[in-house]
Amino acid sequence: MRPFKNRGLFAPSERAHWVVVCLLTGLWIVFLALHAGSSLEVAELSRIDEFLTFIRSRSILENGDAFCLFVNGKVNFNKPPLQYWLSATLLSEGVRPVLAVRIPSLVFGLLTLLMTALFAVQLSHRKDPWVALASVLFLSTSLLFQEHLGTGMLETGLTFFLVSSLYFLNRAERDTRWWLPWALACGLGALHKIPLALLFSGIYLFVVGKRHGGLTKVIRDRCFQWALLLALILTSLWPVSQLLRFGSVFLSKTHGESLGRFTSDASSVDFSRFGWLLVDGSMFWCLTLITLAASTVFFKGLIPDARLRGILAILAFVALLIVLGNRKIYPRYWLCVTPMMAALTSVLLSEMSKKFWLAPLLAFACFTYQGARVAVVPFAKAKDQGHLFSLRCATRRLYERMGCDQEGFLFVKKPLRTASISEVPPPRRLHFKREELPTDSRVHYGIVGQTWLRETPDRIEIVKVQEEFGAFSLVQFKMRH
Repeated sequence: MRPFKNRGLFAPSERAHWVVVCLLTGLWIVFLALHAGSSLEVAELSRIDEFLTFIRSRSILENGDAFCLFVNGKVNFNKPPLQYWLSATLLSEGVRPVLAVRIPSLVFGLLTLLMTALFAVQLSHRKDPWVALASVLFLSTSLLFQEHLGTGMLETGLTFFLVSSLYFLNRAERDTRWWLPWALACGLGALHKIPLALLFSGIYLFVVGKRHGGLTKVIRDRCFQWALLLALILTSLWPVSQLLRFGSVFLSKTHGESLGRFTSDASSVDFSRFGWLLVDGSMFWCLTLITLAASTVFFKGLIPDARLRGILAILAFVALLIVLGNRKIYPRYWLCVTPMMAALTSVLLSEMSKKFWLAPLLAFACFTYQGARVAVVPFAKAKDQGHLFSLRCATRRLYERMGCDQEGFLFVKKPLRTASISEVPPPRRLHFKREELPTDSRVHYGIVGQTWLRETPDRIEIVKVQEEFGAFSLVQFKMRH
């Protein structure tokens, strides 16, 4: 990257600029913290993944086993336990479930903002401190990021560990002591959701390594070897522990959640998923594309910088996964690269213009454009909230009426089952699959949706409607034989 030439009275390298940038960036992060924190309790748990976070976290306390998660009385292997440990700790201290589920995501999101600012300064070779503020503003324009700041999901934690791993990897170039934080970022990232930080680091190191005399020098470094061993141990801790305890059951259950989701065939290719970026932050991503095109055509000395090419290689890899994925691919997966692209865009704008104020100004313009959409976190719609509240009330009443030797049954749409299961006291569970229907002729309790009630299957006879809760009814039923 070409050296940054200071111009004018307010040159970016002046000490006063660093102080001002630190203050402005810190104030902006505090502002976002207050905004997101004030909305944590605006709505009750409303998403399937939020209910799952609560159920898994609660199961740690119920069973006293930090390495075995349960959902509806069954072992669940879908996600590693790091964030659930944090939520379980908050639950054990008496924090309300809605806060215990969402506070870890908020903290991880704020740490992501901080690491994005540090990463941007690092990419600029510490020549322009204002890229820190610009990168944080750019990241703040993402509707997905704003949304996940206030929801009990795992995305903000994943982005934090991804950006941290690349930042520590760059620091380790000059000081091998930073290999230890890099290993922790990779390992804890795998314990949080998926081992993507280690994979990103491999791609980045392969591209950047040529600038340092090839990968051989890095691989032979003793500190790197020990750090890699630690990262691999932490990464394998969860899957190996589950494999040793549950064997082939673990492998069969996790295939669809991990590799199976990203296997592809010709029919699964979907380029429309690039359109999710325009929905998330149209002005920012358009500016990013324009900046990349301009730097490639008019400033050919920028993109050959190994660090920047490393980020673009990661972007290409993630884009391939999202476009080629065969099922259960969601817009939030773009958050994996949004922070690093915010940092990259800030640096390229600074380098091309040589004006320290341009990147923050454009970033603030992007945020202003998104302001009307960013202002309100898009929780579930009011009518959906009503359905969830009714369903959970019905579930509570179900267990009040049932005897100790009875089992409950659910006849509602699949996405709503998780909300009902979250109300089930341990160690009881609800049955909702066709193969779990009772085989005897006794009368059982169940919850049915109004639509399902009007279209009762031939195998089931509704004996009595006990109570109605909005769109759901608590009924007594028996099987026809």
